[in-house]
Amino acid sequence: MGVLEVMEMATAELVSEFLPQFCPKTNHYRCSDGDKTWHLLITVPSGESLNTLREGLGLPIHVVESHLPQHVDVFLADEGGTVLDADMNPANGLTPLCRINHCTSHVQALSRMGYQTGELA
Repeated sequence: MGVLEVMEMATAELVSEFLPQFCPKTNHYRCSDGDKTWHLLITVPSGESLNTLREGLGLPIHVVESHLPQHVDVFLADEGGTVLDADMNPANGLTPLCRINHCTSHVQALSRMGYQTGELA
């Protein structure tokens, strides 16, 4: 009989949600594998942010959820929620760590990346 090795699953804990300085709907997570800790910003395209823009400007912006991108962008961040560019090249804009296609929620993105959360999908 072989030795059963137990691998620590990486966890993600919500630090703050719907950060106003990022669009469209970005949450900040503290992640850990038991030894190291790092932070992620996960951005989910959302009609809610466009509705807020519409209300603030008084412009007729019609948003249909099916027209929004069906992907999630994941960025590395510091503990304060400041986004860190994955390729460290400011000349080409912010580069995410990854983009998860056919994904529509923060929890779904974390799950697909192998994180365990206490949140419901």
